[in-house]
Amino acid sequence: MLVEFVSSLILAASPTVDWYFRSEVRAATTGDYDAQLNPAVRLRVPAGQFSLLLAYTPRILLFEPNVPQKVSVLHNAQLAAELRTGKTGRILLAEDLSYGDQSFSWLVTGADGGVPNLTSLAQLPIIKYASATTTLGIEQALSRKVGIGITGGYTFSGGANTAAQQQLPLSHGPSASIRVASAVGTRDALVFRLVSYATFFSGTPSTVAPGSTIGSPGTRSYVADLGAGWQHRFSKTTDGEILIGAGGTRYVTPVLIENQLFPYFIAAIRKKFLETQHQSIWGALTFRVTPIIDPITGVIYEQADMYALLNYSPQPKLTFSFTVGGSISLSTHVHQNLGLAGAVVTYQLTHEVGLSAGVRLFSFPSIYSSGPGAPVPGPNRYQVQALGFLAVTLNERTRL
Repeated sequence: MLVEFVSSLILAASPTVDWYFRSEVRAATTGDYDAQLNPAVRLRVPAGQFSLLLAYTPRILLFEPNVPQKVSVLHNAQLAAELRTGKTGRILLAEDLSYGDQSFSWLVTGADGGVPNLTSLAQLPIIKYASATTTLGIEQALSRKVGIGITGGYTFSGGANTAAQQQLPLSHGPSASIRVASAVGTRDALVFRLVSYATFFSGTPSTVAPGSTIGSPGTRSYVADLGAGWQHRFSKTTDGEILIGAGGTRYVTPVLIENQLFPYFIAAIRKKFLETQHQSIWGALTFRVTPIIDPITGVIYEQADMYALLNYSPQPKLTFSFTVGGSISLSTHVHQNLGLAGAVVTYQLTHEVGLSAGVRLFSFPSIYSSGPGAPVPGPNRYQVQALGFLAVTLNERTRL
């Protein structure tokens, strides 16, 4: 009866199904080659003020170099429900699940889209991985000029077996944020933001090798960032924001308790350089200096990172995209400097079919250290990985 009721509710809501499939073949400068498949199906169910999203977006790697099995699959699923509370508010509840063979490398995740990982995770090999994140968010306008957003969540993640936990230990922890924006005139807004999160490492001592620098059971790391800033619309084509504040941290192990205060700075700008009926050029740049928790060791350190995008479409069907980014550790005992770049050209054959080709580069230190007295990279001790790729993308929307 319940299944019949849910089915009738879905059909009565006129849901839509988005089908997506991207296949990419790659060749690296080392002579290795592999392929990646990104299928996805998303079911959207609108029902008045309520809407539901169900998504399954696995990642399939074929013939990945230095991996024993020739097929690696990462299963990703999402369930999200949104309730509109009048014209100016909404409540969002989401659950994100992942399990399988995970790669955090830019050479792989660049095919997924989204912002690249700029932490020590980016250097890990493919591991058996599991994660679950629950998020609850509330957005509400308090007046015509003031709005507030509150988000809370909890995450479990880490290696899904003993071997994987040697490289990425199991961890869990809460996160919360409060953001208040107040309009000042027609082009400006004042922003106040508090973000806090924590990571608690779990597992058993047997999963941590003697002398290992990975987070050991009992390690707890806390970060709370408090910032105030300014948003400004410079013109119809340019807007940006700046946030300045401080981040308080607490690092607790069975033998050490360390409290620190770090500066906190975020700046972002977005600009449309050209926009006509047939051509467009737009870009975005984000720069941050914030304390972060190393997801492998639990050590807290200050990191500066930058990420920039530039898109150029000389005609509606043709797009050139350029990406550059990197991160630098500002700590004396953590040496975690990463760099990445990418360039891709995409041609949309039809509304449903697209072709793309490009290159990706990833640079990282050949010796990773995290902790006083650990070995550090010497001059020019960096590895650079590069590959070229060709991809075909198919997509379709069906209304049930």
